[in-house]
Amino acid sequence: MNWIILVLTSGAFFGIANILDNYLTNHHFKRIPTLIFYSSLLNLLFTPLILLIQMPTWPPLYSWPILIGLAITNLLFLYPYYRALQLDDTSTVVALFSLGKIFVPIVAFLFLDETLTKTQYVGFIIIVIASSLLTIKDIRKMQFNKSYIYMILCCLAITAEITLYKISYQYLNWATAFIISGFIATLLVLPILLIKKHRKDITSNYKKFKQKIHIFITLELAAFIAMALYTYSLGLAPLTLIETVGSFSVFFPLFYAILLHRWIPHFKEQLNLKQIAYKSTIFLIMILAGYLTLKG
Repeated sequence: MNWIILVLTSGAFFGIANILDNYLTNHHFKRIPTLIFYSSLLNLLFTPLILLIQMPTWPPLYSWPILIGLAITNLLFLYPYYRALQLDDTSTVVALFSLGKIFVPIVAFLFLDETLTKTQYVGFIIIVIASSLLTIKDIRKMQFNKSYIYMILCCLAITAEITLYKISYQYLNWATAFIISGFIATLLVLPILLIKKHRKDITSNYKKFKQKIHIFITLELAAFIAMALYTYSLGLAPLTLIETVGSFSVFFPLFYAILLHRWIPHFKEQLNLKQIAYKSTIFLIMILAGYLTLKG
């Protein structure tokens, strides 16, 4: 059960990255390609950390399509994710992230031949819905808009990526899949410089990038650790079970919002008795559903 600790720790770091993503996207970098460019370059700084855990090997020729697919899906989810953050409230985006996990058991069954018991599937669905409801401040305000379309695309890209990771582990070790796909993703980002309007925005925002370098480094380190832990856990348990535990990660952004509300006012959470009772009830439901899912 060490994978459970890995997934939950990953969620804690993803929560940090989510808050900083929101801050940079809505307050400093309006053009998404510029944010993706700088983030991708910084991400390479932390690659040597993987070597402390596991050494990569040169991948065989037949595995390169999978590695390229990993790189592409890693980039594909970024634009709709950042765009959704610009269009909608952060809590709504997080809720849609949770609801998007509903694709996972279908993909796991079709491409990975993973099956669970009926009880486990029921538990998974309950957790997905509950974690989504947890982050919705007012369900009456949840109206269909462009952010929904962007988050559906984002969730499909993430589901494809984690499925490809599971497939890659049949041929490669974790370090090889993680490092090589990361390098390929960075190479795929560089052609952005060939597009004049993006190149101009990247160069004009370089000064701002240097001013916010400490935030970028914190963000990318958190995202790097989160992704490393999560992808490593993919080799230890069925995909649907991992996503079940991962749904509990929705509590971390809420916790950080309460902890940091003095410094980041727009993340302040409501702490009245009604909200505490509501969130506590959902948390208990998720714990019971999690028990059903893990125990089968």
